Amino acid sequence: VTVGRQELRYGNAFILGDPDTNAASAKATLTASDLSLRKSFDAVKAVIDYDPLVIDVIYVKLADTATTLAAASPEAVTNNDENLYGINAAYDIGNYDSEIEAYWFFKRDDNELDPTRRGQLGDSTSPGQEIHTYGLRGSLVPIESLNLLGEIAWQRGDFDKYGSTATDTTFRTARDQDSMAYQVGADYTFGDVTIPWVDVTIGTPIIRAGFTHYDGEEAGNLGDNQAWIPLFEDQTHGVIANYILGGINGGQNNNADILNLGFSIVPLEDLIFSFDFYNFWLDEKLVTEDAATVATNVAGDVTILNWTNLTEASYFGMQSDELGYEIDLALNYDYTEDVKMGFTAGYFSPGDAFNGASGNTSNGERALEVLATLDVAF
Repeated sequence: VTVGRQELRYGNAFILGDPDTNAASAKATLTASDLSLRKSFDAVKAVIDYDPLVIDVIYVKLADTATTLAAASPEAVTNNDENLYGINAAYDIGNYDSEIEAYWFFKRDDNELDPTRRGQLGDSTSPGQEIHTYGLRGSLVPIESLNLLGEIAWQRGDFDKYGSTATDTTFRTARDQDSMAYQVGADYTFGDVTIPWVDVTIGTPIIRAGFTHYDGEEAGNLGDNQAWIPLFEDQTHGVIANYILGGINGGQNNNADILNLGFSIVPLEDLIFSFDFYNFWLDEKLVTEDAATVATNVAGDVTILNWTNLTEASYFGMQSDELGYEIDLALNYDYTEDVKMGFTAGYFSPGDAFNGASGNTSNGERALEVLATLDVAF
């Protein structure tokens, strides 16, 4: 049993790995929130080891808040606690270096900050959620140097447990959660490749491919919430897209189909070069007609985006599922055992779904990011 602040990471961190969900930091003052290095949870973890079966049981305290409300409120003090419970069972099959895992995670968000406004449209302070995430993942090496992996998960529960049954259109009804996500991938490692005419050896080339799907919310849907809720994932599908498209139903951690093709090589000792291409499609289109306004936090004939890091109040969307593509280049150099240097460049080109306009106002500009890093260990 381990008690206290600790890292929790399972598989490729498709569900659990980062308390900030990789796209947002708890530090509101941190501008580049996607670069947060915080990976630890305040948790209790019990490990039951019956080799080849290992079972982890976890409890995580995400937020512990008691709030004093206004005198007009029917409750003087209420809770805003968030807790995560989970079980992960891993079985090492042995043949072909294969393993299989099954898991259940339950996130409970009391979020009772203002009981007088529960169920009211536009109120983001008191929806409350109880989300169950069930999943399976596995990996194997069918032939030498070829790795295959796959994972699938489902979400059920209460998306909005404090909905109102009032007929007034300013109130919303309680909504259930009904969504799915999956991911498949493969990578192949070659031996050293020698280019004879220049007498240069390229070390351990690796090629990789992957596909990820997150369910999205259909425009105008007021029934069960169909958009995947990223719990505490720690995956980056493009350094720029990871930042600008974070959030519920944004097209990067939900409402998305993502294709990744890439490779890496070691051109010189201690130097790694990698290339990645990402293509993004929407699972559900953002608007029902061309050049329509895609507003945040507004119910109607558009999807509620809640993009985390795009500051405009609204966007002009087109009836397209093409969200865009991104190209990333990275160099990482181990200068010494304790000093490491990195350089990353990313280029994002928006697709037709972004290329709407209204009068002289349009969106769809390209984005470029250049990042240099220096890690020194003491």
